Amino acid sequence: MAEFLDSLSFDLPDPGKQVVILTDNLRYRADDGTLFTMPASFETDLASVPAALRFLAPPWQRSARAGVLHDCAYRWYEVWKIGRKPMDRHFYQALRADGTGRLRALGLQAAVRLFGRRAWKRWRSTPEAAKGVKPQPIS
Repeated sequence: MAEFLDSLSFDLPDPGKQVVILTDNLRYRADDGTLFTMPASFETDLASVPAALRFLAPPWQRSARAGVLHDCAYRWYEVWKIGRKPMDRHFYQALRADGTGRLRALGLQAAVRLFGRRAWKRWRSTPEAAKGVKPQPIS
């Protein structure tokens, strides 16, 4: 069963920017046993949802950790080597692990499938030095 192994711990240095910085590592174990570790100091906007789709979003406590996982994976394909579609499935499983209902999680997964391509492409063309803190390889 998929589960987060750590609580989400972060600082919000500038509330106007809606970006948080992890203060501790955040680990997630996927259904297949894969362990993902998002590093302390990783910058993320948690689970950003376009305004038109906010009705799909669960309370932030049930989507934030899944958002961190998804952001880290999209940014650092070079480290984790998991393609966009499989990572979007991990996002769904992480939402479910944090208590998001099946239909809402499916809706959010569909949203990242429909609207995540631009972010995926942007991070593929961003130099590693500009991506911030690099995560640990998956184990």
